[in-house]
Amino acid sequence: MTTYLFNPPAIPSLPIQGRDERFPINRLFFVGRNYHAHAVEMGKPVDKSVERPFYFTKAPQTLTPSGATVAYPPETSNYHFEMELVVAIGKPGFRVKAEDAHTVIYGYAVGLDMTRRDLQLVARDKGRPWDLGKDVEQSSVCSAIVPMPGQIVEHGAIALEVNGQTKQSSDVDRLIWNVREIIADLSLFYHLLPGDLIYTGTPEGVGAVLPGDHITGRVAGVAEGTRAVFGEPWQADFWTAERQADRRLRHRGPRGAQTVRGGLAREGARGRSRSPAVDPARDQGQSRVTARLARREQRYRRRALRAVAQAFRTRLRCRYGQPSSPVSKTW
Repeated sequence: MTTYLFNPPAIPSLPIQGRDERFPINRLFFVGRNYHAHAVEMGKPVDKSVERPFYFTKAPQTLTPSGATVAYPPETSNYHFEMELVVAIGKPGFRVKAEDAHTVIYGYAVGLDMTRRDLQLVARDKGRPWDLGKDVEQSSVCSAIVPMPGQIVEHGAIALEVNGQTKQSSDVDRLIWNVREIIADLSLFYHLLPGDLIYTGTPEGVGAVLPGDHITGRVAGVAEGTRAVFGEPWQADFWTAERQADRRLRHRGPRGAQTVRGGLAREGARGRSRSPAVDPARDQGQSRVTARLARREQRYRRRALRAVAQAFRTRLRCRYGQPSSPVSKTW
């Protein structure tokens, strides 16, 4: 029996519609720029006559089941949704011919490829890998697998709504490379295995999400859809702002103020305090300090959110010009 230094993570999996078993996930493949309209909106049109599909991967640990609350990731102010048809592989395949592609398919699902768009575009323009923009924690949202062994989905409306408002609307028949062609090409590079998921690409209309947004997506004939709720930014974002504010406060005021403003704010979050010994008779005063720290934490949170919003507006102005431009209005 193998002994590990620590407990290995659980195998990622998805529910299977109509079955008790779950679908274990092996790898996550993604097809880039596979709808003409989306390729155009990203500034990189595709000429199928001279190009082949291109792919990127994400860690299986990024998989998130439909209906989950997804935390807004750190180090981005432009987190985009991308609705996609997902192919679930059920049998091994290598150098599969297009006419035989249906033989390796187990079923389909509906998925979201969430993207740090600002980081992705920087990497793209500099010729760097997309990992920081794409391989993001909780960024591969997916519905339950719908068993459709041996079937090829050639058409079906694909749509995404944010807070009830339609943002993406197209049809699977507009894929540049269809399901058969994707499997045939991808299997030239990889031995496809049961448990592999292939996100086939997103149509036009991608856009940014904000904390609190509710996303619903669907593909006709495959699944009613996948759902995700976007929560507040990672606590690390606020911790950074709070730490910076504490650093500024420590450089001014008497030493006693440094302890309350800096040390107690940080150490209280860790479950211990560096404040001087407190006499029981001073409980009331300590309560006032606690309340003051709570108010300060709220101010730090508001400052962090304002900083994110300002960075986002600045990025738009640098990229698209004046905020009154049509592109800016869509955001």
